[in-house]
Amino acid sequence: MNPGGPRGTARIGILTVSDRASRGAYEDEGGPAIRACLEEFLTSPWEAVYRIIPDEQSQIEDSLKRMADEDKCCLVVTT
Repeated sequence: MNPGGPRGTARIGILTVSDRASRGAYEDEGGPAIRACLEEFLTSPWEAVYRIIPDEQSQIEDSLKRMADEDKCCLVVTT
């Protein structure tokens, strides 16, 4: 059981790392593709924690830590 979500619901982080997508220069396609794939393959209840950030090492590290520690994601998928 994941303490971050409703009983029996896993929280899965989807983190898109892209300077241009984080600025809004283009629409992120990778994150939604990951979500669609997870929706197709996973049969257990889950919820997505979705973020788009710039390609900066400190922001990547902070986001991964936050998704694991604060958002209680049991898995984080990046693109």
